[in-house]
Amino acid sequence: MTKSKKKISFFDRIKYKYRLVVINDDTFEQKASLKLSKFNIYVWFSTFILVIVILVTSIIAYTNLKYYLPGVGKIEVRQKLQELYSTQDSLISIIDTRNLWIKKVQNILKGDVSALSIGEGDSTQVVDPDSIDLDYKPKEDLKLREEVEALEELNKLNSKISSSSYEEESFFSELNIKTLIVPPFNGVIINDFSRNDEHIGIDIAGKEGERINAIYKGTVILSEWNPKTGNVIAIHHPNNMVSFYKHNSVNLKKVGTFVEIGEAIAIIGNTGELSSGPHLHFELWINGKVKDPAKFINLEKLN
Repeated sequence: MTKSKKKISFFDRIKYKYRLVVINDDTFEQKASLKLSKFNIYVWFSTFILVIVILVTSIIAYTNLKYYLPGVGKIEVRQKLQELYSTQDSLISIIDTRNLWIKKVQNILKGDVSALSIGEGDSTQVVDPDSIDLDYKPKEDLKLREEVEALEELNKLNSKISSSSYEEESFFSELNIKTLIVPPFNGVIINDFSRNDEHIGIDIAGKEGERINAIYKGTVILSEWNPKTGNVIAIHHPNNMVSFYKHNSVNLKKVGTFVEIGEAIAIIGNTGELSSGPHLHFELWINGKVKDPAKFINLEKLN
C-alpha cells in the first residue's frame, strides 16, 4: 500500500522558489538570473499598483486637474455662478415686465382702451378709467417717498457741513467728535500745524518702540512705506474723516482691516528722509480737506 501524498496548501505553493535565467542563444552563456516566487510577484505587482494609485490621486488632489472632475470646484466659483444665475433670472423677469409695460403704453397712445385691462387672455376684465382712484397711494409708494425725503435731509446736512460758511467747531460740537476721539498716544507736541510752512499736521514726540493707537474706529485704507515719510498708515473713520500716521517703525495693520478706537496700529519710529528723531507726524482730513488736528484732539490728554 503506497503512502498518500501530503496535501500542499495554497500558501505553501506560492512560496515555491523559481529561477528566471537569461542565456545567450548562440553561446549559451548565462547573462543574468533572478530568483523569485509567486508570492514575490504578487507583492511587487501590488506595490506597483499602489504606487500608481497614490501618484495619480496626489496629482489630481494637488493640481488644477481636480477642477476637470464633475462636481468639483472652488466654493467662491460656485457662489459666483449661483449669483450670476440669480441675476440672469432677475434680468429676464425685469425685461419681460418692461416689454409688457411698453406694449401697454403703445396701445394707450393708440387709443386702445383694452390696454387698461388687468391680466391677459380670454378672462381679461376691462377697467373703467373713470373708476380709477387718482388719490390712491400704495404703501410701497409712501415708503419710497419717506426714504427720498430722509435722503434729501441727509444731503442738505452734508452740503451744510462741506460749505466754507459753516463753522467747523459747531459741526464737531454737534457730533461730539472732540470727546469721542482719543490721542494716538500720550506725548508732547513739538511741531504745530502750519499751512504757510506746508506742515499740514502736528508732530508728537514719543519713545521709540511705543505703540500708536487709532484715534477712532474705522477701516485701514493705506499701509505702505515711502522714502520721505517712511512707514505710513491711514484710517478712514465715520463722518468722512481720515487720519494719517507717518514715520512709523512698523505698521501693525494691513489695508482693509477694521480697527476699534484705541487699538494699536503702528509703532513709533524714525523712518523716512523727513524724520530727524523718534516721533509721529499726525494728519487729520475731513471731507477731503486737511484740518489742524489740535482743534479736534483733547490736548490735555497729550500733555
